[in-house]
Amino acid sequence: MVTKNEQLYNIIGEMLRERRIGKGMTLDQIADKLGVTPKTIQRYECGERKIQFDSLITITDVLGVDYGLIMRNAQVRLSGGDCKTEDYVTEPEGMSRSLLVNPDLQILFDASEKLSKKDIDFVISIANRLKTESS
Repeated sequence: MVTKNEQLYNIIGEMLRERRIGKGMTLDQIADKLGVTPKTIQRYECGERKIQFDSLITITDVLGVDYGLIMRNAQVRLSGGDCKTEDYVTEPEGMSRSLLVNPDLQILFDASEKLSKKDIDFVISIANRLKTESS
């Protein structure tokens, strides 16, 4: 039986593959940017291998997709919803760069793999509340 976490990585991989192909990039080009083999990228795209945080950030930057949006849209797809590639495309130097250099955001990302959807929703609601209060 496939776990939700495995399904999520499959969906993220599909989304990254869609964008890579849409940009006309090869597995070799992405692999060169990450310093890995093309087979590793292929395994990410097929969900056969879990993408590490720093690799995912680099891939999203190279592909010009917003990390936060890709994660949210992956959750939408996981719950049966639909989203298009353009729903998470951004400029290469977008928000994902700040995630790479911010250790607190990396902790949140790592924790999100172990939290339930209810816990993640709770953390998001707190973040939204803080955001509203600081505005």
